[in-house]
Amino acid sequence: GLIKNPLRLKLDLNLISTSKISFDANSVDEIGSLPHYYDALKKYNLIHMDGFGWFVITHVDETNDGMYKTKNVECESYEYTLGRKAANLSAGTYRLYDITNPTSEDTLLGHFVANCPRWTIGYVSSSLYSRYRTFDMPDASMYGFIMEEAMDAYECVFIFDTEDLLINVYAPEDLIKDSGIVLRYTSL
Repeated sequence: GLIKNPLRLKLDLNLISTSKISFDANSVDEIGSLPHYYDALKKYNLIHMDGFGWFVITHVDETNDGMYKTKNVECESYEYTLGRKAANLSAGTYRLYDITNPTSEDTLLGHFVANCPRWTIGYVSSSLYSRYRTFDMPDASMYGFIMEEAMDAYECVFIFDTEDLLINVYAPEDLIKDSGIVLRYTSL
């Protein structure tokens, strides 16, 4: 259902970590009846926020002031679900991406989409196509492995689009463009 006018809506948007939202929802709507979505505000249910993507409810706390019940809801962006999934990666050498066979499980991104079927591969910087790296068998979640080990090893940045459930991979030079402006202490 549509949550109209959530109270104390707070957004904490992050580029390379999970984003967070929190809000309060009253048990009584503007006409005095129980909103149809109120009981669905439970841990692990999904919330969609237009323009920001999908979020997973991670914590719900209900209070009662004697007249009305209110739920305080905390959510993390959808890539949070990857933290609950094991990396399941065998020790070996992996190519990051193969443009001729994007879903090949011999590549890191192919392994990713095979084990996380809701996600698809979005943009991958062309300078990353031929990068190979060797890993020991990781003892981490899928999200932890990608954000800590793989990002450092491949020297790239993984950005999760939780609106369309795409994983995008950028080379640092694709993220930061040289503006030609040089700031120096003496010029400030």
